[in-house]
Amino acid sequence: MADAAQFLSIVNQATHVKALFFGHRHLYQVSSTNGLHLVQLRSAAYNFDPAQPIGWVQMALASSGAQLTLRINSGNFAKQGSVTNLAWR
Repeated sequence: MADAAQFLSIVNQATHVKALFFGHRHLYQVSSTNGLHLVQLRSAAYNFDPAQPIGWVQMALASSGAQLTLRINSGNFAKQGSVTNLAWR
């Protein structure tokens, strides 16, 4: 975890970096730190937790931010089509 904290401290200083997208955690979660958006992309094929959806995120980019729409093809459909708006720092 020290490497992740060190990486975030460097990226947080680079204000031209607006968001980090990463995956392979089998979890969909969006958070932010100091205006930097952190987006964990979920698995498109396998689920460890039945409460989580299986699918992908459709993204529409704009100069002021991004719109993320959750597209679910299996698993928990409760958040199908949910939208998260990111405003760039």
